[in-house]
Amino acid sequence: MAIHKWSEKKIAELVKEGRGSCTKGEYIPWITARDFSSKGFGYRILGTKTGRKHDLLSSEEYAFFLRSEWSSNVVDIQEQYPLSDRALTQTLANELKVNHPYYPRTNVPLVMTTDFLLTLSDGERSKKVAIDVKTSKDVDNPRTLEKLEIARSYLEVHGIEHKVMLDYRMDRNTTRNLNWLFLEQRRVGIETGLQTEHLQPVMVDWLNGLNERGHATKLRDLARHFDDLTGERRGTGLTVMRVLMNQRTLPVVLACPDILDLTWAELLRAQRPEAPHLKAA
Repeated sequence: MAIHKWSEKKIAELVKEGRGSCTKGEYIPWITARDFSSKGFGYRILGTKTGRKHDLLSSEEYAFFLRSEWSSNVVDIQEQYPLSDRALTQTLANELKVNHPYYPRTNVPLVMTTDFLLTLSDGERSKKVAIDVKTSKDVDNPRTLEKLEIARSYLEVHGIEHKVMLDYRMDRNTTRNLNWLFLEQRRVGIETGLQTEHLQPVMVDWLNGLNERGHATKLRDLARHFDDLTGERRGTGLTVMRVLMNQRTLPVVLACPDILDLTWAELLRAQRPEAPHLKAA
């Protein structure tokens, strides 16, 4: 791990800094993308649920974050969440008869983390669920399974359910389409909803008034026609569509190869715009 030279002093400094504490917009992950020396490592994206930038350390974590951000029952996302009681993780490792992890080239017991701690709510009750995102190759590694078992046992002590999300369970089409939906947040780190607020009702009225020929037109072509109609710069229509889909004003078909290849008629026949509940196994 390429953060700094790990030591008990460094861990104490990070705790004092607030790493792994607070919730929503005040939360600071235990590990951030900037802690790694390799430039361009990981992803940073603004979360609409928290109002802060999230640090995702792999493409698999990014894919899962997109689903968490989209899901209607996820109300808070805490990535790189620390299992901060190292006395407990060491005790549990001993009980499980496995080696507790240490920082490389040190005698310092590692502060273990879970990839995500989600707060789920059905509107009346809420609960926390911890998720570790792994590849098929990861779970073929006995050492990875040992560390997951320490994490599961730790979280069980704290009354938190622990689940593993495998990469192959995250459909690539869905990931690609969610990536497009959150493009502005990923690209510039800001929300574009307010910038296009005056155009949103214009697009909705225009789409609802399309004739038969318009119903058979692909969304990418409709977006271009909208730019011509309004005199806006090219690409504005696509941005407005993204905003309306994120707001659930327009339906979304996440599992299709490319949302923009759908016609308006196909979109109208698609699923209702409500967001699905997040599932993990």
